[in-house]
Amino acid sequence: NLRDGGPVIIHSRRGQVRTQARISERVQPGVVFLSFHWKEAPANLLTQDFALDPLAKIPEYKVSAIRLENPSRRA
Repeated sequence: NLRDGGPVIIHSRRGQVRTQARISERVQPGVVFLSFHWKEAPANLLTQDFALDPLAKIPEYKVSAIRLENPSRRA
């Protein structure tokens, strides 16, 4: 289980980012928000640059499948 303020590793097919969890009721269950403003947790390491929006033809940087891991539970 993750805890507010605790470490978390966010994994995607493209990469992983280690950051601090913030648990909030402002985000729907099953949804993760990660700011892309901080070099300490570069969100675009997780995103796809090859999947393009069919109308705008821009990369889908805001939608990525991820898996969360609590690093303190590693064996």
